[in-house]
Parts: sequence; structure tokens; C-alpha cells
Amino acid sequence: GKSKIDTPFCEIKAQLNRAIQVAKILHCHTIRIFSFYSDGISSKENLIVKSIERLKIMSDIARQNGILLSLENERNTIADDPIIARHILDVIGDENLSAVFDFANYVRSGFNTLNAYELLRKYITAFHMKDAVYNKDMVVPCGLGDGNLREVLYLLQNDEDFSGFFSIEPHLKQYFEFNDRKTQYLEEKGNDSIEMFSIAYLACKKLINDVEGR
Repeated sequence: GKSKIDTPFCEIKAQLNRAIQVAKILHCHTIRIFSFYSDGISSKENLIVKSIERLKIMSDIARQNGILLSLENERNTIADDPIIARHILDVIGDENLSAVFDFANYVRSGFNTLNAYELLRKYITAFHMKDAVYNKDMVVPCGLGDGNLREVLYLLQNDEDFSGFFSIEPHLKQYFEFNDRKTQYLEEKGNDSIEMFSIAYLACKKLINDVEGR
């Protein structure tokens, strides 16, 4: 994914097959994938149909290799809309195609994460733990934005069917440049990349502990 819908599909399949080979070497059972960008010509309806056709074939290939594909709501791809993402997953209907839920991407695309969660909850196998602020196009540490992470985690506590995982994606470069209080969750400064991950990790940990009442 992360390619235009008119990219030759043989290239996409080659990328997938290569990823599957690497996954098997690493004993990894899940591969994150993306849907497709518009070619600037196709209508939204045609883009959805073409995306479903491609993702169905990719899902078939993954199933034959014992691999789970997880579709992320990447910004500006056809699946960044939770209603469309749910439609794609419903139509394909393959247990080898699940959803990665990225809070920040939904916020930055203008969607309500609580509504998105309710639409996609039965398909979600992973959460990208990063937050964002509406109208600022900026990722922030978990709990400091408009992503409703706390509310979704409360709901997740009662979801007995969820058996996935959380993944930390800092993406805090703009936040660092914007916010002089870069050490909100740290006592000492360090290398920026290390500090960004530390801030993202500690914010995520604090949020989870708060929700669990620790």
C-alpha cells in the first residue's frame, strides 16, 4: 500500500511476497499494510471497488502463507475514513485481514475516534498509541490531544474479544518544535530521538495506568 491505485499490481504483490518472506524468517505472524491513494481520475466509488479487489487478493496470498494482514487507517488513503474501512473489511470478510487503529491519523483526518472505534472494534488487532490535535496537524503524546484515547481504553477494558497489542509511534518532531516544555514526562534531556520515544512511552504508560486505576 501507500501507493496510487493505478500502480501496477504486480509491484504490490512483489512487495507483499517479499514482506512475507521476511516475516517468516523473523517468525512474525502479522504484516501491517495500507490501502491506496487516489490516481486523481477514479471516482471514490471506483477507488473503493479497485481497493477491495487488490486487498482481497493480498489477503488470499497472506492466508496461504499463514500471515495476518492488518490494514492501517493511513491519512489520505481510501481507508482513512472509518465508514469506508468498515465497508472494505466487511466485503472482503477474510479473517486474515484485520485493522490497525491509529488514533492520531483519525484525528488529523477529521474523524471522531470513538465513532471509528465502534465501527471497527470487531476487526481491530492493534492500536497505534499516539494522539493528535484537531486543526493543528500535529501529533502529541498520548492523552494530550483530541483522540479520546482514555475513553477508548475504558471501552477496551470491557471488550473480551480483543486480544491484540499496542504499538508506540512517537512522531513528535513537530511537538518538540512547538512545545518548549519538551521534558514534560522526563526529568532529564537526552538525544532527541531517544527523548521523543521516552516521552511517547511514558505518556502511554501513564494513560494505561490511569485507566487501570493504578
